Amino acid sequence: MNLEIIKLTSNELGYVACICQSCLYRPAFDVLELRFDTNITVSLEEDERDSHLIVHGNPIENLNITITRISDNETETSLLTSKKTSFFNDSLLIRFQQEHSHFFVRYYSLIVQECILCPPRLSSHIDGDYLIEICRIKIGDCALAKGYLDHPLYEVCFFFLHSN
Repeated sequence: MNLEIIKLTSNELGYVACICQSCLYRPAFDVLELRFDTNITVSLEEDERDSHLIVHGNPIENLNITITRISDNETETSLLTSKKTSFFNDSLLIRFQQEHSHFFVRYYSLIVQECILCPPRLSSHIDGDYLIEICRIKIGDCALAKGYLDHPLYEVCFFFLHSN
């Protein structure tokens, strides 16, 4: 079985399933990984409860992350780890989602929480616009994303206890 590829973009990174229709023992198939060097891209996505940072490209190891909180121009830089990275006195956490990630894409949850150690002039929740830059350390290739992050809203349930 041969696979001939004419042109590739970063959209084709990932897995390819090939099926041989003319093979003696049908259906014969194989799954291949398309790995080739590409620039990285980064995006911020939101679902009902959480914000997610998505880094796409190859290779995506040895990444630096620089986050700027636009409201006060506060900037912090750190190595983006495969576990959890925190910023701004632990008021912004970035948690790696290994179960959704592959060699060509990494998913992270962004969690804004109360800032206990922040100066009194700042709100306890650091909501607002953020600029996020991801760079490959050795290559110097960088990508930017900008978006609004806030703490998640959870439904509050009240229980009333009655005594007889």
